[in-house]
Amino acid sequence: MKTKHETDVAQARRHAAGLARDKSDLQQTIDTMKKDTQRQIDTLQETLQLKIEEAKKKEEEVRRKEGEAGKREEGVRKCAQEAQERELEARQEKAALEVDMICARLFILLQAPESFKKLVSLQESQAQEMMDLLQKVRLASMVPHPFI
Repeated sequence: MKTKHETDVAQARRHAAGLARDKSDLQQTIDTMKKDTQRQIDTLQETLQLKIEEAKKKEEEVRRKEGEAGKREEGVRKCAQEAQERELEARQEKAALEVDMICARLFILLQAPESFKKLVSLQESQAQEMMDLLQKVRLASMVPHPFI
C-alpha cells in the first residue's frame, strides 16, 4: 500500500508538473497574443493618425485654393467693373465730341448767309430731320462733358 501510495503521489506530481507546464505554455501564448494585439492596435492607431493628418492637410489645401479662387473672382469682378467704367467714360467722351462737332458745324452754317438761308428755307421732311438732329444735339448736350 505504501508503494501504491508513493506511485499515486509520484503520478499526481507528474500530472501536476504537466499541468504547470501547460499553464506556463498557455500563459506564454496569451502574453504573445497580447503583445501581437497591442502591436496591431498601435499600428492601426498610427495609420489612423497619418490618415487624419493627411485629411487635415487636404482640407487646408482646399480652403487655401478656395480662398485663392475667391480672390481671383473678386479681381475679375473689379477688372470687369473698371472696364465697364472705362467704356462708359469713352462713350461719354465720344458723345461730347460729337456734340462739339455738330455745334461747330451749325455755327459755321449759321455764319455764312447763303447756308443760313438754306437752313431757314428747309421744307417739311428736311425741316423735320433738322429738328430731330437739333433735338439729339440738345439731349447729347445733357451728357456731362468730360473736359468741363
